Amino acid sequence: MAKMVAPARHVLPVLKRICFEGSDMRASDLEHTVVARRSTNGDYQIPIRTLADILKNKPATLSIREKLSGTFEMLNVAFNGITATIPKGGSVDEFPSIPSEDYETLGLWTRDFVRMLEQQLPFTCDDELKPSLLGVYIKVENGIVESCATNGHVLRRVKNWAVDNHEDTTVIITTKTIRFLAKFMGEIPVLAEKSANWMRFTLANGVEFHSRLIDEKYPDYESVFPEEHKGFAVFDRNAALKELRAIKQFCDQTTYQVAIGVTPGNAALTAEDIETQSRAASSVPLAESDGEIAIGYNINYLIRMLRTIGKTVRWEWSTPVKAAIFYEDGQDDVVTLLMPIRLND
Repeated sequence: MAKMVAPARHVLPVLKRICFEGSDMRASDLEHTVVARRSTNGDYQIPIRTLADILKNKPATLSIREKLSGTFEMLNVAFNGITATIPKGGSVDEFPSIPSEDYETLGLWTRDFVRMLEQQLPFTCDDELKPSLLGVYIKVENGIVESCATNGHVLRRVKNWAVDNHEDTTVIITTKTIRFLAKFMGEIPVLAEKSANWMRFTLANGVEFHSRLIDEKYPDYESVFPEEHKGFAVFDRNAALKELRAIKQFCDQTTYQVAIGVTPGNAALTAEDIETQSRAASSVPLAESDGEIAIGYNINYLIRMLRTIGKTVRWEWSTPVKAAIFYEDGQDDVVTLLMPIRLND
């Protein structure tokens, strides 16, 4: 857990350690803190990498004792007949403290609910200049959840997800929070609590995970959804992914454009890289279709989006310059919106 929370690279060496203080042990990246309890006391810090390497040996027991060596405070670490001496790691006062705020209970987050949020992670943004898009937007009202994730090019919206005994709230939570819960919560629901600036999740084993909320206004994503569609097509996801992956290498390496031409019963795919003068064409059969269109998409976004939809995909479009929607046929509570890119002449 500590390895997942601690930053891989940071100017503060202290964040690469686990802090043992009193009966608590914790790791932090300033925006997230994981806290576990222990039965023994003692104040010191150990590099996460050092402790992780020791635990790879799967020791039956692990003894950590403080030792004064000259003017240096050290720790004796004993496991599997091996005794090592490592620095104590400085004062625990240097380590980020556990967020101390007044939390109110929101409710229990189930495994299915967290898994739904996890499926939105491929659509979040990684541009720090767009902080509101770095996480997943969640709104709970009268026991019904609406959630959204977008990077400005592709968007995933979930509506009408029911939750039991949950307080109304609107939050933007970080991707690391969702990944942490998805990996460590197991099948038992976690208790979700909220303060003015933080979320706190308590796992079944008593571990607490604190996550700073993204304090930004989420964009009005509903305004980009088309009011009506002028055509649609239904196709097999696996067949489309197979053809898209096969022609991806022939796309322009800057735009990654794939041109799609829809005619009755067929979607023609064309990829072209002018710089290398390479070109590839393929097609995907359509189970149903109504209308014709020539439209371009970023093939990376298209593949990423299709991987997260059910086997039978329904695609609805308006014009070649407006966003289209994709969803599993018959399951329009989970919809992905994809912005087109202008086709080459």
